[in-house]
Parts: sequence; structure tokens; C-alpha cells
Amino acid sequence: MPAADGALLASLERPGVPTVHNMILGDPIVSKINYQAALGFATFLARRLMDLYVEIKPSVIIGSFDCLHSGIALAVAKRLNVPWYALNFSVIPQGLACFCDGMSPTSRVRFPTQPPHGSEEFAEEWLRRFESRHVQAPAYIAPEPLSIVRNIAALPRRMLTLGRTLKNSRVREHLQYTEGRNLHSVPAVLSFLRRSARARKSIAACPTVRTPPNSPYVLFGLHLQPESSIDVWAPFFSNQMWVIELLSRAIPPTHRLLVRFTRATSPTMCGSSTSGCAHSLAWILSRRSPTRAASLRLRTW
Repeated sequence: MPAADGALLASLERPGVPTVHNMILGDPIVSKINYQAALGFATFLARRLMDLYVEIKPSVIIGSFDCLHSGIALAVAKRLNVPWYALNFSVIPQGLACFCDGMSPTSRVRFPTQPPHGSEEFAEEWLRRFESRHVQAPAYIAPEPLSIVRNIAALPRRMLTLGRTLKNSRVREHLQYTEGRNLHSVPAVLSFLRRSARARKSIAACPTVRTPPNSPYVLFGLHLQPESSIDVWAPFFSNQMWVIELLSRAIPPTHRLLVRFTRATSPTMCGSSTSGCAHSLAWILSRRSPTRAASLRLRTW
């Protein structure tokens, strides 16, 4: 991997392009490695993509929103005046798509100057269906923890996974830029298991509610980090505990603030320190604020 070229990376920054620092922090893999190594990887990507774009002379680049690779691809395309777009797909209703010319879904490109006839009625109808619970947003529901019997039955599969991790550890110098540490480092796997256990214990100790209150309330869902929607699109709100504190101070006394944990992201949300998140949330709860921790099974629709 080449040494970091700060001048090259700085030359890529321009309006509409995230800073390289935010690109790195928003990448769930590259953000975990040594920062100078991450800058070196960013330098490698920038040089390689510049050479590639000059060689193939593309008319347009189709990218995506996530990870350092996509951010550098956007930055290089902007520098070389090559149009860059990412596809954004609708959740409700499923199947609709649009083009975005930036790293956020808010940068949608509108082809017609006026919205198509009937589009407002179409949107209002789908909103009505969602509010009446006739349609739901697709969501990943984390499975329940395995029983002792199922844990024993999973041992052969876990041994195979351990074998692959040991094999990958021989080439972790290269895999560290594109694969999570759990796939090439046994100590990282053990650390993840310990962190997951601490996270579950911290969440269990946090008082939760299983049903929404009868009073009006605001729902804040703790988000997995690092992730582009927080660390790139909204970097000034990447401290989720701070956002919760701000919300608890801003809402009127007639309202409550529910903070939803998710089992799927419990080992990794809030910068890989869920136990620290739970302790911070407990501190907010102890200050007689209107904040309440929501149950893992609380419906959010």
C-alpha cells in the first residue's frame, strides 16, 4: 500500500464531496484500521481510479452511497468532470428508483421540470396505507438468542468458520481494507464475543418499555455505526448520545422520548461500544428527563 498523499486527497475535496476524513469514519471496515493505513488506502484508490477513468473515458459513473471506495470514486469523477450517479430505491412502495448525483439520497435528480400527473395522489395514497398499517416497511428482525441445544448444534459450523478465519489470517495485510476483522483475526472474534456479552448485560440492566405510552412521544432508533447515513451524510450528529440529550431537552413536558435498541446492532452501534451507550443512556434517564428506553420488540410502525 502506498504512503498517504495528503496533497492528492486534499485536492479531491470540493462542494458536494464529503471530506476524506468523513469517508473513512463512515466505512465500517476502513474506520477500524490504523488511520495512516486508511489514508494510504484512500491514496491508492484515488490514483487507481484516476488512471482507470482516463483510460476508459466513461460517459457516466454509476456508484453507491456507502464506504470509502464509493466516496473516492465520486471525488475523482467530480475532479475529472465525469457525471457520477447513485441509484436510490424506495422502501414504500417497493420497486421505485431514482438517480442521485451526490452521496446522499436527498440529492435526487429530477428529469421532468414538473412532477408527473397524479404523483401527489399516488404518494398520499401510499402514505394513507402506511399510516393505516395496511403496508409495512421491510425490516430485518434479529433472531432470538440460541438455546443451549442449538448452540451445541452450531459448534461444527462455528469450527469451520474458525478454520476460515485462521486461513485468512495469513493474508490479513490485504484483507484488512475490505473485510471485517472477524474474518481474519481470532483475537478480534474473541473481542467481539466479549463485547457482545457486555452489550447484552448492559441492555438487560436498562429499564425498558414494551408498549408506547398513551401520551405523545418521539421515537429515536439507535443506529449502527460506522455507517454513511450518520458519519458521512450527517457527521455533526454522529454522537447519538448527544442527539438523545438534545431531543430530551427540546421536547415539551407533554411528550416522551423513546430510544429503541436493536439486538441486531447491539454489539456494534454507537462506535462499537454498546455498553458505553447503555451507561450514557442510563445517565440521561437518571436525570428525570422524559427519556425512556424502548423494548427490543417495540413495534415501530
